[in-house]
Amino acid sequence: MKKIWLIGKRGMLAQSLIEEMQKRQVDFVATGKEEVDITSKESLLSFANKGAWSHIINCAAYTQVDLAETEKEKAFALNVLGVEHLIAAAKASRAKLVHISSDYVFDGRKKKPYTEEDLPAPLSVYGQTKREGEIRIQNALSSFVMLRTSWLFGKGENHFVAKILSKMKATHELFVVEDQRGKMTFASDAASVVLDLLPCHGIFHFANAHETSWYEIASFIFESVQKFGLPSLCEKIHPISTIEYPTPAKRPLYSALDTEKVESLLKKRYPSWKEVLFSYLKTKSAE
Repeated sequence: MKKIWLIGKRGMLAQSLIEEMQKRQVDFVATGKEEVDITSKESLLSFANKGAWSHIINCAAYTQVDLAETEKEKAFALNVLGVEHLIAAAKASRAKLVHISSDYVFDGRKKKPYTEEDLPAPLSVYGQTKREGEIRIQNALSSFVMLRTSWLFGKGENHFVAKILSKMKATHELFVVEDQRGKMTFASDAASVVLDLLPCHGIFHFANAHETSWYEIASFIFESVQKFGLPSLCEKIHPISTIEYPTPAKRPLYSALDTEKVESLLKKRYPSWKEVLFSYLKTKSAE
């Protein structure tokens, strides 16, 4: 009988996982840092001993990509030490660890989608800490699930789509990077994949179909906002280069994930980013 412990319950993906587990009538407990702090091994082990867990799903992470460049210790504490503590908790409770990772473990030099066999080479502190967490899991556990996602959007306001919608309400012109390419991931679809992968083992990539750029996404949002009559002052979106928009953290120019492994294994095809984004924006217009 499955009993899942979900860690990091307030995160975007975790919120979608909670919905999906409720829909599937899965027995689970979800905790946030108030209940269990993953940077404390004692806290984790104490809670691990309270239940007979089949799986521990880790959605807790330090995800402030730019801030990580100056908050290295904080990023390391959550993304590396936290993972080490989770490994100990998984071993102690004989649960399978399910860990969420990122496309930012790659350097973006490749010109076609990254497979699970491609060698990571992260460019940023965030990417480096996520990769270190992956290595710890691979070295310590004989069975695990690691899911790399990219450009996640869904519930809440802490993602690119919500931020663009917010900026469109406040300004007449937007400048958006066009030379970074990747794949969007709708949190609801990712949550479904996580639960479908529970019996499996290994590293997996998931994102919604078709590559895009931040500029293409913003342009699609711009058109949809007009179509649905969402509030906006924005009249024009301008494409700019990464060089014209410097950030503290270096990002891969290309980070599309190859999802063939997951699709073949689960015998499913997933909708394109345009389909899921259209549905998301349509829902927004009905709010």
